[in-house]
Amino acid sequence: MKEITFDDILTAGFGEIDSNIRVSFKKTIQREEYNPEVWEASTDLNFEEGMDGADRFMTIALLSAQQEAAMFIHLTQQGAVKAKEYADRKAYLTQSINQIAMKYESLTGRSVTEKYMARGVDDNGNQS
Repeated sequence: MKEITFDDILTAGFGEIDSNIRVSFKKTIQREEYNPEVWEASTDLNFEEGMDGADRFMTIALLSAQQEAAMFIHLTQQGAVKAKEYADRKAYLTQSINQIAMKYESLTGRSVTEKYMARGVDDNGNQS
């Protein structure tokens, strides 16, 4: 048997004909002693076509980062998270996504910015 590499794991496909991805984020904040607040959000994405492992990997990473960033922005505005904690988390998420994008591009030869960042919607609702 061939030894399975990390790259094999990241690019594994399951032969699906459509894809459903769920991402959840939970943050517990201790505003008062013995009284934690739990903030949680989940997002579901449904695709009408299957996706390869590398695209699933990149999609989950981006969606997770977006959801976490949105939660941190909201919590910062609520005063539940300090601006420094938000800035630190934002820097971490940016660095993490850049590392994942480099791995995605090395595995696929496809550009993350062209595939995921350069999308727009035309007047007919079609993605470009």
